[in-house]
Amino acid sequence: MRNLIAAITAAFMTLLAAPASAGAEAWVQVGLSDTGMTFIDTASIKPNHIANFLVVLKQDNDRGEAFYTYHSEFDCVGRRWRTLDSLWRDVNGAVTYTDDGATGPGKWNQATPNTVGDALVDAVCAGKYYPDGYSGATPGQLVGPARKEMNP
Repeated sequence: MRNLIAAITAAFMTLLAAPASAGAEAWVQVGLSDTGMTFIDTASIKPNHIANFLVVLKQDNDRGEAFYTYHSEFDCVGRRWRTLDSLWRDVNGAVTYTDDGATGPGKWNQATPNTVGDALVDAVCAGKYYPDGYSGATPGQLVGPARKEMNP
């Protein structure tokens, strides 16, 4: 019974994380930090403040990863977010690491004013984001243009 509940929960979380249809993503840039450029999939924002966001790393990390996606929950009143599950990928899009959230949600991250976290909370909770021409691109398609912008 416990395994059945775990399997149903995992299937439900996969459905929540999946885009409605191929090409349905609407990735828009929300911030830039020392490590990379952050995008949010505006099509993934749910009324319960669950959303997907993506970070394109400025350079591959020591595991050869170029970008990662998070499926996260946002607390709009408390201005914080936590990871429900994540995928790390190399420049070709191959998955290099997965956190399926089986151990439960991650710790809450407080949004510090004027940071990428602050911009993510504003995007999910208040709809404050500015489309910049990346709409319709897949996460893998964002790596090249984002890196060119970060590494002129």
